[in-house]
Amino acid sequence: MTTQHPTSTDFTQAEIAEYRSLVTGLLAACRRVADQHSPGGAWAPSSHDLPDQFGEAMGIIADLSRVLNGTRHGMRRIHGRARERLHNSAASSGNGRSSHPWRPHSLLASSPSGGSDRTEGHDTLRGGS
Repeated sequence: MTTQHPTSTDFTQAEIAEYRSLVTGLLAACRRVADQHSPGGAWAPSSHDLPDQFGEAMGIIADLSRVLNGTRHGMRRIHGRARERLHNSAASSGNGRSSHPWRPHSLLASSPSGGSDRTEGHDTLRGGS
């Protein structure tokens, strides 16, 4: 059986809006973190002690990582729903469609299972760090 990949017509308008909202939220969160930690455009650690600076930098990285992971999770969820509809549609109609090159490889590759994560209600983009 050929693996089918969703095309732009396999996504609902709500999913497209959700996808755009996820990316917008990601960029806004990155801007908030940057504004908080580098208001003049360059990071100025709050401590002069180098080990404390490393700890502070790790905190910044952790904040950004949570936002990135939330965005990645949401995008996998959207892609998974479209893929599931495509699979169900092809199975019920008996019309297998050939593979399409569009696929968020970097998003799926980051998942240990390579599949979609169906957990609902987890949104790290709202509520800040």
